[in-house]
Amino acid sequence: MRDVLSVIAALLYCLTLQAQHFEPKEYDGLQYQQLANKIDGAEKPALVVFLHGGHARGEDNQKQIQLQAVKDIRDYILKNNMPAYFLVPQCPSDREWIPNRGALGCKDKVLGLIQQYVDEKGIDPNRIYLCSVSMGSWASWVLVKEHPDLFAAAFIASGNHKSVSPAQLTCTPLYITVGSQERSLDAIKWLATEVQKAGGTVKFNSLSGCDHPKACNKAFTAKRLDWLFAQKKTVKLEQKMKTLVAYFSATGTTEAVAKDLAEVAGATLYEIKPEVKYTAADLDWRDKQSRSSVEMADKSSRPAIVKDLEDADSYDVIYIGFPIWWYTAPTIINTFIEAYGFAGKTVIFFATSGGSDVAGADKQFHAQYSAINWKPGKLLNNASKKMLQDCVTRNK
Repeated sequence: MRDVLSVIAALLYCLTLQAQHFEPKEYDGLQYQQLANKIDGAEKPALVVFLHGGHARGEDNQKQIQLQAVKDIRDYILKNNMPAYFLVPQCPSDREWIPNRGALGCKDKVLGLIQQYVDEKGIDPNRIYLCSVSMGSWASWVLVKEHPDLFAAAFIASGNHKSVSPAQLTCTPLYITVGSQERSLDAIKWLATEVQKAGGTVKFNSLSGCDHPKACNKAFTAKRLDWLFAQKKTVKLEQKMKTLVAYFSATGTTEAVAKDLAEVAGATLYEIKPEVKYTAADLDWRDKQSRSSVEMADKSSRPAIVKDLEDADSYDVIYIGFPIWWYTAPTIINTFIEAYGFAGKTVIFFATSGGSDVAGADKQFHAQYSAINWKPGKLLNNASKKMLQDCVTRNK
């Protein structure tokens, strides 16, 4: 009996030690635990939010802080005397962080909780960090995609991605881990590689010999957390930069996209106008003697344009839009680029097409105008305002 009592006492001591420094809280029906460390000093505290996996769901507001990952983050904050609020919400047992398999989501409450701390706790808005494992990581991908300017960095462990593409994840520095024995290894490794290719900042580790539970437990090492908490949001100079949306449109399709893009980007809209307008006969691609066919057959062709773009050098970011002709950009776009130069400027092209992609134009521009800072082009057929906003955000 004495041995049993000793074991129980030891367990209670461990649980008490585990819970030390945490305070139970509630926000809009969402239970969470808060650790507040060195928040009264001169330095503004960081905000660290952890989203747990499915097994820690419940209503006890305790299971989530017994996870090894939470302990590792807590110990790091305390050991390094890091001024921070560390928040560990608990997803209710009948929900998931994002809607899934018939269960309602609660990520909006997580966002509300973050906003409350931004508004009321005097945290450093450039040091908000998102950490997660498993089910929590499914939500992290979505949060990073939908709120590209919110987090200084995100640490996403052992969570496959759903409904996100690499280009949507480039604004937030990411530390991504997955166990070498997890079924999602290849998918997560692919995503990390593609985000990096798209211009994102990514650290990726495959945890040798680890299945899913072990990978969740071993992800948050001090070395990885060193990297995470070294990341800070910087003032986005692009917000002060001057942006131009220039477009050539023969039939009005590209013009419609350009107008919406300029509105979303808060940019100046400019039409690239040929000195001689194209007629329907000029645009007949089936006629090898039509004006467009002749121009596109001659790589040196430079159709004359009306040069009325004022103060072209004042623009820092330039979007150039056009319809795809013969698998690439119309040669009138070459005339425009060569007329104004844009050396050292950030240029993003967008296109409309009945069936071709943008690969030909992308290859051509990089080969012909290497002094321009090209960002990946995109096909924007019937683009929604949200798609255009994602495009603008990705290219900040």
